[in-house]
Amino acid sequence: MPSGPVLVTVQPASAPTGSTMLETLDRIHIDQAKRDGTPMSEAAMADEIAQMRTEDEQANERWRQIWAQTETADTEKD
Repeated sequence: MPSGPVLVTVQPASAPTGSTMLETLDRIHIDQAKRDGTPMSEAAMADEIAQMRTEDEQANERWRQIWAQTETADTEKD
């Protein structure tokens, strides 16, 4: 084949199986409505995201402390 631009066609190897994304989202929505029916408020979602970020930062800081206490092969030679 000569060098230069080529045209590539992507096709699924087999027919899709199972439910579609929309069917899955509909099922999730129905299941949530059966359990409670009240969607999370914007404020509650923001609070949860802030809490997760705080927990992530605490975990990252702990790993930074652990990493700072380790010695690499280069520092052991000095």
